[in-house]
Amino acid sequence: MPPFTPLSNVRKLRRLLDHADRKTLSPTQKYMYNAEKQMNFRTIAKLCATRSDYVLGTSNLASPDLIEEMAQVGQFAEVVYPSLLPTEFVFENLNILTQANFPLEGYDALLESELLQAWQGDVADLDSLIAYRPALKQLVVAFSGTSNMKQSLYDVRLRRLKHPAGRGCGVHSGFWRIYKGVRSRVLEGIKEGVNKYDVKELAITGHSLGGAISSLLALDLLTANDVPRTLLDGVTLKLFGFGSPRAGNSKLVKVWRDAVAQRRAKEGEHCIKEYLVKAYRDGVPSLPPASFRYQHFTEEPLYFYHGRLFHIPVSENEHGLFHVAKEALDTTQIPQYPRGGHNYYNNRDMEGIARRMQWIEEMMAKGPDWESSYTARKAKYEEKLAKKVGMVSPVSSRGSSITSSRTLESSSGDSWTSSSTTLEDKVSSLALS
Repeated sequence: MPPFTPLSNVRKLRRLLDHADRKTLSPTQKYMYNAEKQMNFRTIAKLCATRSDYVLGTSNLASPDLIEEMAQVGQFAEVVYPSLLPTEFVFENLNILTQANFPLEGYDALLESELLQAWQGDVADLDSLIAYRPALKQLVVAFSGTSNMKQSLYDVRLRRLKHPAGRGCGVHSGFWRIYKGVRSRVLEGIKEGVNKYDVKELAITGHSLGGAISSLLALDLLTANDVPRTLLDGVTLKLFGFGSPRAGNSKLVKVWRDAVAQRRAKEGEHCIKEYLVKAYRDGVPSLPPASFRYQHFTEEPLYFYHGRLFHIPVSENEHGLFHVAKEALDTTQIPQYPRGGHNYYNNRDMEGIARRMQWIEEMMAKGPDWESSYTARKAKYEEKLAKKVGMVSPVSSRGSSITSSRTLESSSGDSWTSSSTTLEDKVSSLALS
């Protein structure tokens, strides 16, 4: 447990940071939020997320290695979205798309991988992919988050169905039906990948809906009768979920946790690693509400808050909002994404990336010189939007990890160090230690 911190002071800190969110945005941030069109579920977080009284501190901080690993695997969870052009086209043109000022700048994990399969599921057209990372001997399975109206309708099917894992096991009916639409293809793809390549790790990942589907696949790999128990012999299973909703009831979750415990007892703690990240003011991980008797599969989730990643204690794993001690924050800089939300995991602006990928699709329809046309389109858009927020030029979204940070610049070219120093003085005056 971290040192005792008066909750009244923690609440003052939260109000102070929220005030900074609203009032101390840099021109770059104003540009970004002015362009925001997609739903970030901040209101849902206010309505549905429960706030823990536990104060996350320096002892809860995730290691830099884990942060970087999650940022790299997260690239696959992001690129599988259909709004980012056909997956095959993306992988075929990574040398262009990852250049400076192009949408996937910094997505180095994709450059070092080989796309094996990409397809849409039979139910609601869920986009999925399987790739191989030779340097890590890692097979990656990624599922898209909600990207069309059909999937949205399945998302709100809150009635539970019986899951074949055991008596009393209930699964979210919408997620289960979507998963069934990709199940046979993905299991066959995993078998082919394990047989064809030297695979030491299987990473399963997804953002939002894709995270829930990832959990259902991982459960099948450990418990389903039609999946050979020898399929993952010698293979470490890693589960990465970003902003994932709850998918099953307590009995189904217990089946998963028991299966994980049994495998670890047999092969060691390293054989399964599971990571569910919840972001500040992202309401999706709090859906369906706990009052509907749903739970998360992951026993020890993570929390992304103002550029930092924290381990959540087991006792607090169903909460969606947390207090954070000032010692665990970088109070010398304004957070890059201060408002939090559903589309800012791994320190990346997913909506901004998708927008620019759509520009490429538009330019391709007009002729073969889409690279230069895209560059001109991007400059024109940014100039127009920059005038609205009084800035000279915006900072592009990049594929950097959560640990990356930079001093935000004002429209006059001055850094925000002086204003954030004032913020640090105010935070320090709360004497949270």
